[in-house]
Amino acid sequence: MKKFLQKIIVYGLLLYALSFAFTKLIDASLRKSTFYTPLVAFNHFKYNNVILGSSKALTGINTGMLSAKTKRKWHNLGMDDTPLEAHLLILKILLAQQVHLDTVLLQYDGISRKDDNGIAKLDNNDYRFFPLLGQVDAVDAYFKKKEKYQLYKYVPILKYSNYNTELLYPGLYAIIKPGLRNRFDENGDMTYPNNASYNFPALDTTATKELKMVDRELIEFFELCKQNNITLLLYTAPVWNGKMVLNDSNGYIEKYNVHYFNASNSFNDHSLFYDVRHLNQSGKDSITSVLASFMLTNK
Repeated sequence: MKKFLQKIIVYGLLLYALSFAFTKLIDASLRKSTFYTPLVAFNHFKYNNVILGSSKALTGINTGMLSAKTKRKWHNLGMDDTPLEAHLLILKILLAQQVHLDTVLLQYDGISRKDDNGIAKLDNNDYRFFPLLGQVDAVDAYFKKKEKYQLYKYVPILKYSNYNTELLYPGLYAIIKPGLRNRFDENGDMTYPNNASYNFPALDTTATKELKMVDRELIEFFELCKQNNITLLLYTAPVWNGKMVLNDSNGYIEKYNVHYFNASNSFNDHSLFYDVRHLNQSGKDSITSVLASFMLTNK
């Protein structure tokens, strides 16, 4: 019985060592890759002007056109299905990597996912930050109160067993082709086609949503930009059937010298939309032209 237990312990330790070494290899492979947006921010970002936000930023701005019209090179680090907390984390990663930023365009629609205690819930795409655990203090802090994800630092094979399609396979591919990207192009953009067959609801021009600037993450975003002499442009993207109205009762826009462009009700033509929340190719080209003009006017 004693020898049996000894063998179990030895084999268990050997298995742990092998799995630990394997996951470290995959982690290193992913960190050197460009497969996910946080990894681009961590190891490959060479630009001074960046777009941050959710899928509305990822799919709703023509970054190449914006660069050409403003005569400044931009790169899109928008991430689909992510709240403000994730966008702030990407900014922190860039600053931790000592990236010099001149301008940040933050697409903002007030979406924040928090529980009843005001703590941000983990997002569907937070696994894209996992290879940076133990590498960036801000990433560790982001997951600090989530015990399940803290366990990944000590038993890292668990994250690859839980997210095998999202992390394991890309990590293996990245060993051979580190330049692979997850659906976004060389500018960081993803584009929805013009020929979508979406059933749009009737237009209601009276519908409004108030954007209250009360999220502590948004104020922290403002603070970081101010501390690092970064020009911040807050941008509310077009949506179908509604208008968003910013409530800045605390005067943060003036206090932090933020430029604000509200394009929420810019378009009433559904031929410019892919669905009620996202623009198609024609829509993103149209709003990018307007956005570039705003930037040139409000330097």
